[in-house]
Amino acid sequence: MNKRDKLHVPLGIELLFENKLLDKYKILLLLDSFAELGRTKYILFLEIVYYYSVSSLNSKINPYIENKPQQDVSNLIMRFEKELPGLLLDLYGADLIEVKKEKQFKRDKIRVKITMEGRKLVVNFDDAIKKEYTEIVLEESYTNSKLIELRKGERYV
Repeated sequence: MNKRDKLHVPLGIELLFENKLLDKYKILLLLDSFAELGRTKYILFLEIVYYYSVSSLNSKINPYIENKPQQDVSNLIMRFEKELPGLLLDLYGADLIEVKKEKQFKRDKIRVKITMEGRKLVVNFDDAIKKEYTEIVLEESYTNSKLIELRKGERYV
């Protein structure tokens, strides 16, 4: 018995909320936004969690988020943070991102940036969607305390 059989969630709903391919594209769009803005250094793991969370809570990007309880927001962030290493590994294996890590492997010491192959993949995305991600990167500044607020559901975008 797999997870889907146990929960009885319709496939359309499951794909909407647990779509790893969509999550990978969102990560690439965020990393491409940093590159577009001239940020050539590597992006920290926790920065990706923060910007992904902010973008997922943006009603222009995700209209389904409106009227969500704070508990759901916290769950969204925790789920993504847990799945991010695997998503990054998939993107790295496809040569869409570069990964840099310290000698001692710690999750929050991982840093990534998009490759030219990754940029080629997102170049055909709708300009309005790309603009929304770029605006989030421009308007938001990552700090660890802001991420903690998001995790607790204290800061709702």
